[in-house]
Formats: sequence, C-alpha cells, structure tokens
Amino acid sequence: MVFYISLSLVSIATMIWSAIQDVRERMIYVFPITMLHMMWSIYLYGFTDYPKMLLVTFWIVHLVLYVLLNKCSIWGGGDSDMLLVFADIVWVTSASMNGYSLVIRECLYLIVGLICSIAIGLIEGKVRKQEVNVTNEIAVIPGLSLVMILLMVQYFVWRWM
Repeated sequence: MVFYISLSLVSIATMIWSAIQDVRERMIYVFPITMLHMMWSIYLYGFTDYPKMLLVTFWIVHLVLYVLLNKCSIWGGGDSDMLLVFADIVWVTSASMNGYSLVIRECLYLIVGLICSIAIGLIEGKVRKQEVNVTNEIAVIPGLSLVMILLMVQYFVWRWM
C-alpha cells in the first residue's frame, strides 16, 4: 500500500507538471516518464497477480507500439512514453481479468483520454483565440493525465477505503 501511494503521488505530480508543460510548449521531459514506466512495471510484476507471461506479452506489444509510433512520427516522443505509463496504470488499476478484457479496457480508456485532450485543446484554442482544426497540434498529455489520475484515485478508494 505504501509503495502504491508513494508511486501514485509522484505520478500525479509528474502528470500535472507534464500536462501543463505540454499545453505551454507542446513538449515534455521524457526522463521522469521513463522512470515512472519502470516503477509501475515493477509494481505490476511484484504486487499484482497477473501471470508473468501475460505481463511479458503486454510489455513486448507496448514496446512494438512505442517503436512504431516514434518511427512513423504519429505522436511526439513524449506522448509515446506517456502511453507506456498509461498502459501500466490501466493494468494496475484494473481488476484481474483475462488479457482480452484488459486490452479492450485500455483502448476504451485511451479513447476517453483522447476525447478529453480534444476538449482541452478546444478550450485552449478559445483562451488563446485561435481556431482549432485538424491541422492544429493538440496536446495529448493533459487528457491522458486526467484519466490516469482518476484511475489511480478510484483504485485507491475502491481498494483500500
């Protein structure tokens, strides 16, 4: 419980900082995100009851996605790193179920995060008095961060309160 709370607090602070930075500058520092991914992966491996082969498959698939997203320049580098942390947090905060259910749940939360990012981008456009359209860059991190923070808080309340 102490490890989860400590990791959650560090993650929440990092996500808020990254979201603000992404809105301001459209870039984030990747090193803290990489460290969070490693710490959440350790938590997944040591403190959950997922089968180890499922976790290995999970990490390999996400590593391939990470490489593809960066090679094809679909997302910025920091966005792809945040996707790894996002996946870790979705899996940690999900009740143990089969791999297919977890993948569907992760995709649904990703959709919610991207919709939140679009909404934040529209608000940002109104504040900056800019028209938001398909060619504008929308900060992805704020929406994903919002979903991850809500998942961590919900899991804490559900599990330990």
